[in-house]
Amino acid sequence: MQAVNTPAEAVGGAIAYMRIIFCGIVGMFGYNLISAFQRGLGDAKTPFLFLVWASVLHIVFDWVLIGFFDMGATGAAIATIAAQGLSFAIGIIYFELNKHIITFRPREFRIDKAELKKILKVGAPTAIQAFLNNFSATTISGIANSFGLFASAGYGVAIRLEAFFMMPGMAVDSAVATFTSQNIGAAKPGRAMEGLKESVKLVLVYSTAAVLLVFFFAAPLSSIFDKTPAVIEYSAGYMRIYCFAHLWMGVMFACLGFLRGSGNAMYSLVSCVATQYVTRIPLSFFLAGSIGFYGIGWASLWSSLVSIVIYGWLVVSGHWKKSKEARTALENADN
Repeated sequence: MQAVNTPAEAVGGAIAYMRIIFCGIVGMFGYNLISAFQRGLGDAKTPFLFLVWASVLHIVFDWVLIGFFDMGATGAAIATIAAQGLSFAIGIIYFELNKHIITFRPREFRIDKAELKKILKVGAPTAIQAFLNNFSATTISGIANSFGLFASAGYGVAIRLEAFFMMPGMAVDSAVATFTSQNIGAAKPGRAMEGLKESVKLVLVYSTAAVLLVFFFAAPLSSIFDKTPAVIEYSAGYMRIYCFAHLWMGVMFACLGFLRGSGNAMYSLVSCVATQYVTRIPLSFFLAGSIGFYGIGWASLWSSLVSIVIYGWLVVSGHWKKSKEARTALENADN
């Protein structure tokens, strides 16, 4: 907490929240694992139902623990791990009742070295990228925290809202990755590319709407989380700057999903380093020091352009075809 300049008034709640969240990380992992299994088998409906169930539970637990028992950050953490843990348990029961090909019986847990190697090849770069992204986000939060409690709270509200508006793009990333991998495996690379093109059309429509909504209603949206005028001012100001990134971030997510699904996960790691560590973090320190808190927003906006340039070039130039999986699919399609 000290390393990221957490305001003294928030340290106690932040530490309590972190400890509880990490205690429930197995349930969070399991919940996402079950959803990934179903999407990989072509079933997008069941993960959606699990998500709805988890969301309803989360809302109910939040209302009881925070609204009724006034448990604050501790209640929020308990609500999160309880909702996802129960959803994981329900998922296991669902798999058993439906005699699913995948089960969670302890005696069936084995390590297959060949399959593990494949998983690590695709998963390790993605996992490292996720770590680097989160480490970068923590660093940026530390810069925001240095401007005081109101700025810290405002930034927290802004990134929470931005995460919400980014969810459709992240969903497209997941969907395109699944769709692409299925078609690459079936030796239909042309169909995978068509899926990417349709996804780009979809996210461009949404992204335009998101920019207009956030730019004109940033203050009312921020007030949902905090009624303090200073917090709303910081949050709305940041969002009005960064919201324009939605115009290309949706396309970036679609390209990222396509690259991951075609066996090019390593490119996302390279892009992460270029976007976050070569551009965003240094630029955030520089602009925050020269123009203040809102420099963080400008740094985030400009650095996001780097990612779409990289991913777009990899797709358009045909570099995605160099992976082993893509080459095999293209050869089989020709045959």
